[in-house]
Amino acid sequence: MIAAVLWDLGGVLCRFRPERRLEQLSRLTGQPPARVVEVLQRGLLDALDIGAVGRQELGEVVRLELEWNGPYEMLAGAWAGAFEPKPDVLALVGRVRVRRGLLSDNGAPLADLFPALLPEVAGVIDPAIFSSDLGCTKPAREAFEAACLQLNAPPARVLFVDDNPANVAGARAAGLHALHFTTTDALEAALRRHRVLDEATGPVVVGIVTNRGTDRPPDLPQGTDARRESTTPPCAIRQASATEHGVIRGLLTAADLSPRGVGAPGATYWLAETDIGPVGVAGLEWAPEAALLRSVAILLGWRGRGWGGQLVAIALAEAHRRHRRAVYLFSTDAASFWTHLGFVEITPTEAAAAVPDTTQVIEYRTTGTLCCERAWRLALPAREPTVRGDRRRLLRAAPLFHAECNPTDSPVCVRR
Repeated sequence: MIAAVLWDLGGVLCRFRPERRLEQLSRLTGQPPARVVEVLQRGLLDALDIGAVGRQELGEVVRLELEWNGPYEMLAGAWAGAFEPKPDVLALVGRVRVRRGLLSDNGAPLADLFPALLPEVAGVIDPAIFSSDLGCTKPAREAFEAACLQLNAPPARVLFVDDNPANVAGARAAGLHALHFTTTDALEAALRRHRVLDEATGPVVVGIVTNRGTDRPPDLPQGTDARRESTTPPCAIRQASATEHGVIRGLLTAADLSPRGVGAPGATYWLAETDIGPVGVAGLEWAPEAALLRSVAILLGWRGRGWGGQLVAIALAEAHRRHRRAVYLFSTDAASFWTHLGFVEITPTEAAAAVPDTTQVIEYRTTGTLCCERAWRLALPAREPTVRGDRRRLLRAAPLFHAECNPTDSPVCVRR
């Protein structure tokens, strides 16, 4: 059984258009395209790919050779202009129900700022593995073996997708299953043959919940939870798309919360919907080994049904699926609710150290308000949730699904 799918970036998840990089670097530095090409072709690209040249050295080359000394983030933006995300392929990636990793022959600046530069890709991929961190590129056997280690899966249970036949052959030689990418339709058929594709189409409904709890009737699609009988209207919970940040901001504003930070690169949000539209939201920002739970809110007229708790449970299950070791949050309210779910109060400094680059922590430190917050931590089970069934078991194990959990104790919000 396939436990993880490993994806190539340029040519599969994105169209690779090097002429756009050349054009944008020329415009940024004021140098003619021929001069930019001359600098790049001196072995710089190969050195970046294997990590021999990093952020500092690249900045120095650009300063000396291209006579430009602007912000690194602007250089990175021009560099990433060569990658054009493919919405149809990314939609397929989002339907893959096993772990989804990236193996790309790239280094600085793309590897440094990947979530900010390509948020559409970062939002459906974890982990993102770059050749600059491995010291070798595809199709070297060492690259594939290192990637499998990061995926926590043996080569025989990893499926690799690349548009380069040499890389496909290298993956097979290393013991991986491998697909040569040609078209989106052929890819979808191959993923279906390997039984890693969620057959749901359109927005994937993560759960259907009511005030009576959750269950999974046999006539519902795999991955859908519902209760046959209910005394209140059902609420569908689904992952929000990147185009719905305005909806999320509106929900937070209506719940008297600040919408600042919504849309942070790589963040994941879920919406709770009734027949009138979205009425609740929860989000996660990602750190390498942890996640920050944020932006949990239910509109005033829809509270007391346990839907805030269901949003939290689904967020925890996703953090578990992505192999995070703990989830952190900042909340000055609903202490009894968080402790009931197993969260333990810690100092704000401890939480900030675990998720230092999240927008919420950065804001607290910038404004000097970190010391005024209350922080919480929940350790996640140290096991490998490679199939949807593991995710359902984690959901059902969460205390908030137990009958003794009072839905009126659900938190109104987690601060931003």
